[in-house]
Amino acid sequence: MIEIARNQSVALFPQKDKEDYPVEIVVNDQKQQVPEGITVAELLERLKLSKSLVAVEVNLQVVPHQQYGEYRLKPGDRLEIVTLVGGG
Repeated sequence: MIEIARNQSVALFPQKDKEDYPVEIVVNDQKQQVPEGITVAELLERLKLSKSLVAVEVNLQVVPHQQYGEYRLKPGDRLEIVTLVGGG
């Protein structure tokens, strides 16, 4: 489960054998197994997050929105995904 916003957790991928998702990354301080070659855009889609409403940092570097579809994640990548939260 990945905690995206306060009190909201989302399962990235259904539990399968490690061979199905051989790449380990860290998303918001939680280890996750993902398919090899997954892009930031595919990850956000799986999390049901709008690409235009989040900011993504990989290994302390912000990934520009226009690169989400081509930025492929690698083993050991550390991501921080933040969303806008309205309120007063």
